Amino acid sequence: MKPASCKKKGRALQNLVRDSLTAELGIPPEDILSVPGGVPGCDILLSASARRRFPYGIECKNQASLRLGEALDQTVRNAEIAGLTPLLVFKRRGESP
Repeated sequence: MKPASCKKKGRALQNLVRDSLTAELGIPPEDILSVPGGVPGCDILLSASARRRFPYGIECKNQASLRLGEALDQTVRNAEIAGLTPLLVFKRRGESP
């Protein structure tokens, strides 16, 4: 799979997570940003007010074969830097997140 296709697939999961947080928690859409692939840190950026309501550093993985240990390590590292609780959301081919 080409890198652009991989990033598009990852972005789709990030957008799903962002939309779910907006719908389920009532967090305004402008308080949640989906970060482009390749940018270091958490995949979903939350404003200060959104962090008070949902204090999680979110890492999204949309991969056919997921290396769970590596994904968890990355999630914990990024969340610690942001001072948040790590949360990994993953999706494999043909499965729900």
